Amino acid sequence: MILYKLYNLWQFYKAKKLIIPWLKNYREVCNGQNRFLVSVELLQDRFREFDTVTIEQVFDELITQGIVVRDPYDGEWCIR
Repeated sequence: MILYKLYNLWQFYKAKKLIIPWLKNYREVCNGQNRFLVSVELLQDRFREFDTVTIEQVFDELITQGIVVRDPYDGEWCIR
């Protein structure tokens, strides 16, 4: 059981290490006029090596850090 939890924690940090720079790269392209929609499904499609639970944990971390925010017009998660 402990090994399973350590493996999940390792996967979380590995996914976070890959996903955050990928999103920050897109953030540089976005200005006040455009946005890049981000969802769990998009991250699952792009980073297939991680399971759903890991992607959801990283998505929650992205929201907590303020990297992904809600669009005030339509409520979609995005980076600006």
